[in-house]
Amino acid sequence: MMYNGDCEVYIIRYFNVWFYLFAKTETDNYKIKMLGERISAGNSMKMKDIHWW
Repeated sequence: MMYNGDCEVYIIRYFNVWFYLFAKTETDNYKIKMLGERISAGNSMKMKDIHWW
C-alpha cells in the first residue's frame, strides 16, 4: 500500500498488532474519533471489533 499524504493516518496498537487507519474524508475522521472515544471510555474491544471499524 502506498501512502501519498492526502489523508490522515491513525495508529492503534493492540498487544503486538498495529492497525493503521487512513482517513480520507471528514466522515472517516469522525468515525475514527468515535472509535477512540469508545476505547478511552473503557468499552471492551476485541481485535475483530477494531478490524471492522
